[in-house]
Amino acid sequence: MRLWQKFANLLISGKLEMGKNSSIVVVNSDNTKSTINLLELAALDGLAAADLAKIDGITNGTAAANKALVLGASREIATIGQITTDEPIVYDTATGITAFATGGQASATALTAEFNNVTTCATAGDSVKLPAAATGKAITIKNSGAASLAVFPATDDSINALAANLSVNIPVGGTLTFRAISAVVWETNEAVVLSAPSTQKGELIIVAADNAADHEVKVTNASFGQASTLTIPDPGNAAASFLMSEGAQTINGVQTYTVPRVADHNTTITAFATGGQASATALTGEWNNVTVCATAGDSVKLLTAVAGQVQTVKNSGATTLAVFPNTSDAINALAVNLSVDIPPGGELTFRAIDGTTWETCEVLTLPAPSTQNGSLVIQAANSAGNTNTTITNASQAAARTYTIPDAGANASFVMTEGAQTINGVKTFGNEVDLGGNTTGTAGAGITGGVGTVYKNSVVKTGGIIRTSYLIDLTGLSSSTTDLDIIGQGVSAAYIGQITAALNGTILTGRITCLEAPAGGVTDIDLYSATENTGVFDGLVTDLTETALLTSGGAWSAGTFKSFSAWPAANEYLYLTGGAGGTAAAYTAGKFLIELEGYDA
Repeated sequence: MRLWQKFANLLISGKLEMGKNSSIVVVNSDNTKSTINLLELAALDGLAAADLAKIDGITNGTAAANKALVLGASREIATIGQITTDEPIVYDTATGITAFATGGQASATALTAEFNNVTTCATAGDSVKLPAAATGKAITIKNSGAASLAVFPATDDSINALAANLSVNIPVGGTLTFRAISAVVWETNEAVVLSAPSTQKGELIIVAADNAADHEVKVTNASFGQASTLTIPDPGNAAASFLMSEGAQTINGVQTYTVPRVADHNTTITAFATGGQASATALTGEWNNVTVCATAGDSVKLLTAVAGQVQTVKNSGATTLAVFPNTSDAINALAVNLSVDIPPGGELTFRAIDGTTWETCEVLTLPAPSTQNGSLVIQAANSAGNTNTTITNASQAAARTYTIPDAGANASFVMTEGAQTINGVKTFGNEVDLGGNTTGTAGAGITGGVGTVYKNSVVKTGGIIRTSYLIDLTGLSSSTTDLDIIGQGVSAAYIGQITAALNGTILTGRITCLEAPAGGVTDIDLYSATENTGVFDGLVTDLTETALLTSGGAWSAGTFKSFSAWPAANEYLYLTGGAGGTAAAYTAGKFLIELEGYDA
């Protein structure tokens, strides 16, 4: 058998038989050799010419029309056109990924799949890293961890408009798709755009803005009890903000509410016991109801003043409540850190007019309802001490209207107590009852008589003080001894006491007999004594006494007699028999005793 023979040309007109594992070796022009396995060549025997053309001239990793596809060295295919599949595409997916603890780019967990599910992200900022950017590449990342996930680009790449090597965050439950728009830049969604469904006029755009720090801003919903549509109204301005339930905001434009506005409110507040600003109970609501204020001066404290802020305080406690501003703030024109008081049942609204000053109502103004000419103004004045002046009404039997007359000049109300000067002519439609100006009561030895009438009054006109006693002796008795005290029973029988504070210094006096006495002794004298222990049938001379008027005989109706002496301050007045007689009860006898004095 000839093993080797070199031929320049070989023509075989019949059959060339070769062994099963034979091959053909072709020497190339560069003296390299290519080996063709005869088994592989035999496998092509059933292919048509058109099919052979599909594999002729192909380039690994490049798609060409009517040519077979062969993956490149990195398993890539370039410039592929449309692909239609009859099943969902199965993407390269990696799950169970753990983000790099403590974060950062250098050691971040590398993402190699098209879809990446990060299931472990224990601490905010734990990190993963994208592959090197290649134009057209897309990577999707889901954060199924417990904290915010940091996604870094590969070294020297960038994301969106950030500087190279900076990360973006994906919140818990969030998904982001990153698309490489160049060999160094990844882009991801920075704005959600929802086009109008019918007219396509306008879009709803949701976009994030830069925060002062790396904070997530989450928009979510409460648990709704029904399907709801929440509409953003047209604010009529180029830009506006949502009104939030917390934080400080400026609200412009007219806001119309179809139901009453519910203000932030706090009730059942307890004022700080013992009071003062430092530890005063802080008021945090717009409306604050203080229900416990046990001791006058227990305190609460307003917020730090912010221009335009309003706080209302109601005192539902038992005593006066002290309301302090916050430290270094002021209320009205008071010095900083001073309080105002709210009485029980009272309510005040405080409005901050700047960053350090609260204003509250100091004047109640009621304009005239029809002509608007003039106003009724009620205003507090400074008191000598921290006292409340309360204006209230007695129980009224019917609806009443009380009118303030035109006094013609500044004037004061006339009070039932205290000293006042009353000017001008006062015309009274009925008698004037000055019953309240009394000089005190008599002893029970006078007022206890059956049928006895006893009245007294004190009237000051200018500098003159007139003291009057009107007495009907009926029911009182005289005794048989001269200068025995007239009265009844065993109780003190003085008819009054003279004091400098009430009656002044006595300058003169008189007695007028209005009805002649009968039944008892008709010769009646008037004495004063320093003691109030004189009783009926007792001698006035047993006291430290002074004879003010001795009648010298029986009284008759219409006669009057003047004092010969005057009682000193704090002495008591007694009626005595002026002569001895029969012990008997009076059946008649009316007298008017008058004393004039002056302020010492």
